[in-house]
Amino acid sequence: MHILDFSAFWAKRSGFSLIEITVSFGIIMILSLIVFTFGRNVQNSLVLNAASSKLVALIGRSKSLAQQFSANAPTGYEICGYGVHVDSAGGKIFIFRDLVSNPDKDTTKCDLANSFFDSGEELEGELNNMNIDQNALFIVTPETNLSDIVFIPPDPTVIINASSSNTSGLVVLGIKNTTPTVTAGVRVNNFGQISVE
Repeated sequence: MHILDFSAFWAKRSGFSLIEITVSFGIIMILSLIVFTFGRNVQNSLVLNAASSKLVALIGRSKSLAQQFSANAPTGYEICGYGVHVDSAGGKIFIFRDLVSNPDKDTTKCDLANSFFDSGEELEGELNNMNIDQNALFIVTPETNLSDIVFIPPDPTVIINASSSNTSGLVVLGIKNTTPTVTAGVRVNNFGQISVE
């Protein structure tokens, strides 16, 4: 019986055939596409999770400020609560002080507070602001129904969109240029509970 000897066949070959190169290139392209798609989805999830976490932290900080009530009011004003304002058009979310004019230091003035953001009430500082990266994220306006949430000490009492009858508010963040749109929502109820959806 004769055993086949392929050494002479392999010795004559000096490279790869066109078919072998094409098949190898095709396999590499398919694997690259899978890795790229998976990596892009992971990147989108990380960006969205980071933004949602920052929003939860802002709301939690506002609630904590209302419970501590440690900041000094501007001269002639009284701080009646702390809140979070969602500026959907400007792509900005920030903590504000619900101020009421009180030059007489009257303790009943907070009954006149409007429980929403007015110009000049925004707290400064990086911990108190969240700028939405307009190139990557956006606030999904049809689903977002939260513009202002205010925590009034000492409990704190929660006022959503300047109405005590609202039971919850929702902010929905979305990733741009994704099909379907990848979103995450942060909901706050009238008991001050914060949840991510």
